[in-house]
Amino acid sequence: MRAAVANRGAVVLGGEGGQREAWRGTVLAALSALALASGAVGCSKRSDDVTETQSALTVPVPPITQFAVLASRNASFDDRTRVTGGSVGVASTSTNTLTAGFDTHIGEGQVVLSPRVVLKDRAATGEIGTNSFTPGVNNVTGPVSAYVAPPTQPTPGTITAGSTPVSVPINGSRTLAAGSYGAVLVDNNGTLNLSGGLYQFASLTVNAASHLNVLASTTVRVSGNVTGLDRSTFLPSSGNASGFRLIVGGATNAVTLGNDVQMKALWSHAAT
Repeated sequence: MRAAVANRGAVVLGGEGGQREAWRGTVLAALSALALASGAVGCSKRSDDVTETQSALTVPVPPITQFAVLASRNASFDDRTRVTGGSVGVASTSTNTLTAGFDTHIGEGQVVLSPRVVLKDRAATGEIGTNSFTPGVNNVTGPVSAYVAPPTQPTPGTITAGSTPVSVPINGSRTLAAGSYGAVLVDNNGTLNLSGGLYQFASLTVNAASHLNVLASTTVRVSGNVTGLDRSTFLPSSGNASGFRLIVGGATNAVTLGNDVQMKALWSHAAT
């Protein structure tokens, strides 16, 4: 299996010019963190010519329990986003692309698998398995190897949201008990604390510099879309992603994250 390292013009890139591209398709989270030695780490440079490599991954493909994100279509992460706690995988359709924005950190010390990988300047990853690699400048990655498909993600069950909306005003704070709700909005600089248990939402929007805090073991099931604007956070108080499971059912642009977003959760996508 050959992996092509293409020049910057060889791969069509979504989200150019600062436009945000949502994650499209399935995202599935890890059930445990991955601890892999990804081999030699170095700085990449732009390539003027297409080159090919016969190299295989230096480690086995991790099991599904060791992935932080699995995507059935494209996965795009805006500038300065961090994805930690597991590997990242994109399904094997040839045009599927993983794009990491400027100064973004994706699966460092772990494995990133995608048919196409595009890194903006100063993005950092673990070992990359891909058929087409478009680097920026001053990237720090593990070895670049041939693409291997990640595990197939399971399909979660049906999400049944409520109808009562929930809102947190600008600069406000609220603690929410488990239950079924309509659209949930955390406005700018607001904080929504989830006390623990099962939550079912029609949609979830966390605006700029706002926070979704998970105070105890929590599962959030969202029948529509999840949006996190710039500098928003989605974090469990335990610091462990296993304490926060997020299941998203939106059929299109299920999850959209802006710049400087922090999220630590186990993800899955319920749409079929």
